[in-house]
Amino acid sequence: MLGTLFPTLIEAVQGHRDTSVGPPFYNAFAVPLGLGLLLLMGIGPLLPWRRAEGQSLWRALRPLLIAGGVAALIGLAAGLRHPGVLATLALCAYNLAGLAGLTWRHLQERRAAGLGGGLSTVFASQPRRYGAYLAHIGLVMLALGVVFSTVYRQDQQATLNLNQQASLLHEQLELTGTRSVNRSDGHSLIADIRIDGQPYEARMNFYQQAGSMAFPAPAVRYGLWGDTYLVVSAFDEGANGSACVWSKVR
Repeated sequence: MLGTLFPTLIEAVQGHRDTSVGPPFYNAFAVPLGLGLLLLMGIGPLLPWRRAEGQSLWRALRPLLIAGGVAALIGLAAGLRHPGVLATLALCAYNLAGLAGLTWRHLQERRAAGLGGGLSTVFASQPRRYGAYLAHIGLVMLALGVVFSTVYRQDQQATLNLNQQASLLHEQLELTGTRSVNRSDGHSLIADIRIDGQPYEARMNFYQQAGSMAFPAPAVRYGLWGDTYLVVSAFDEGANGSACVWSKVR
């Protein structure tokens, strides 16, 4: 909110707008806020409603902190060195350990009360609670995706001519053709590209209501350890049919 309203407040005070807030501001604030959210998100489910004793809270937090520390050590052993990645990894493990501990405790309480059943019965007994847990898991996965794709993303740009091969970020690219396809709402320029021999299409879409403005649609190669995005940033529809391709690996 501060970043969004700051230029407007300056304009209201000075009478003219000469200040803008860009990505560095939001990135600087998003990291501590995101880590703080993960920290509080792990504590929240452990706290009794409107009351929490320090000793009982510490006892509940101890396995979560251990899980976070172990995750950070595993990350270090795997070669991760970025502080933000290690902190996010630790806090995500800390959250998952807390949710697993609460679920296990609920299962044990049901068995002690003679209700029996497995995890499916536990989930069905309190769908609102476990729906909230599922939302927490979703945020954990989102945090991991954001931090890894931000820190370990690699970008490289190259110009490919027709039937020319090039190596970008350890992958072999080949432009096999370019074509234009008309649509009811405009037209598309398509680059047929092979990534390590597999065919993909990268497009530049043009819409009638947008005039000459191009809207790139990347070719995406999904992988277990990273995804490749190929974006056509410019076309030469001449005899050689060359295309400028921006490669992004995440």
